[in-house]
Amino acid sequence: MEPDLKQRVAEWAQGNPEGAAALREEGAAQARASLEANHREALAAATADGARMERERVAAIREVVPPGFDALAEKLIANGSTPDQAAHAVCAAVKEQGTAAAQANAAGAVKPLEFVAAPSGEEEAVGKISGLIGSDADDRRLAAAAETYQAQHPGTTFVEALQLVSQGVN
Repeated sequence: MEPDLKQRVAEWAQGNPEGAAALREEGAAQARASLEANHREALAAATADGARMERERVAAIREVVPPGFDALAEKLIANGSTPDQAAHAVCAAVKEQGTAAAQANAAGAVKPLEFVAAPSGEEEAVGKISGLIGSDADDRRLAAAAETYQAQHPGTTFVEALQLVSQGVN
């Protein structure tokens, strides 16, 4: 096609998108009919190759998208993204998720846990509950009651026994 004609067709297509789409569809149909009539084996090979390449693209996208991002994977597959584009989209989504979590944490939505060392003996266990139940004398009385409960009920842990006797179970 000569340059002036190409330019005029391009200008016409910009001003008439429906007509341009119809011409593209008609041209594609004519090309396919010609291929089916004159080059059936080449068309079959090209179709099979295209299907294989599409399966590989979809598998590669599913491979780079981590669990929990299924909707993103489907969107990337549907819009024809390459595996590289999918990897970039996943990185952006993970970064966005991390940023949102950090902002929620900074806003106080998630409070850090206070570290408490594990007790090494019974006195330390009683000391750790000091102030939670009452005075030190109350803590010692409950600890003694918990030990008695443990002796009477083998297999009960000290913490379980302490919880039960603090609720009035004998």
